[in-house]
Amino acid sequence: MATAKPDNVLESSRNYLLIVTDEVRDSVGDPVEMDPGFQACLDGQIGGDYCSRLASALSAVRGSLGGRRVVAASLSTTLSASAWYEQARVAVRGVPAGFQRAGANNVLQAAGLRAISLANDVNPGGPLVNAELAAPPQLLAAFGVGRIPFASIRAPRFLGGTLTTAAVPTGETMMPPAPTEELPFHVFLPASTMPAGGYPVVIAGHGIGDSRFGMPTVAAAAATAGFAVVSINAFGHGFGPRSVVRATLSSGETLEFPAGGRGVDIDRNGRIDPFEGCILLAPGRRWADASVSVRPWRTTSNWCARSVRAWTSMATAART
Repeated sequence: MATAKPDNVLESSRNYLLIVTDEVRDSVGDPVEMDPGFQACLDGQIGGDYCSRLASALSAVRGSLGGRRVVAASLSTTLSASAWYEQARVAVRGVPAGFQRAGANNVLQAAGLRAISLANDVNPGGPLVNAELAAPPQLLAAFGVGRIPFASIRAPRFLGGTLTTAAVPTGETMMPPAPTEELPFHVFLPASTMPAGGYPVVIAGHGIGDSRFGMPTVAAAAATAGFAVVSINAFGHGFGPRSVVRATLSSGETLEFPAGGRGVDIDRNGRIDPFEGCILLAPGRRWADASVSVRPWRTTSNWCARSVRAWTSMATAART
């Protein structure tokens, strides 16, 4: 048996014709021979539509084989991991964004922030749980963030009642679903002057168990000077929908904005875990068991908070 691999990554949703000629040699150096079944396939004696398409594909390329004898061939189509997303992207293009500012004072000046904290909707119907952000607000101004607008859009909700998306055949046109949901977001805008065509944009994605206020979005703002960094909670993250972010200004005034929590109490135990709703568990499996994997993340988050404080000190020293 012989194995081979392509020089380049194959494109998705494409037809590929694999051809073996008699230039391939066996273990003793003789040319490999055609299996009678392959010839029967080309002659239309077996294989139905597949063999018909294989014979047609071979006929189209025989002239480029330089007289080499074909002894085997296979016609296949690569799978696609992105077909659904490509269809959904087309489907939402004509849907109104429903942009809304998060109140009259929805733009924060990074240099005028004293503190930012979260109040997470961990226990549906119960009191919000306060949480410290991994990055202190001083880090944002130190790394060139000028303003932080808070707003939201409305987007089609593709998730059904089972929190899964319906499979749509690739040959059919996907229509945007009628239900929509509000998606709060924030933007880290550079302190630099905005170019005539606007800032280039980076959409920052957080890790599992994190949120749009986590370290990846801060790191993106720090590492992409001159870019506007947009961040939104992935589904199943940010705890429940009542979660809020609280910003204390240098003047002492406190502003509150929706944090856009998208977590779901799937196991109905009265608690929403950091990524509950992102991953569906097998029937009978409790989130209390699955959440064990989150504990290292919590430890890492605390470590990041301590590290960020050190970075802030270094950044401030460098600027002064």
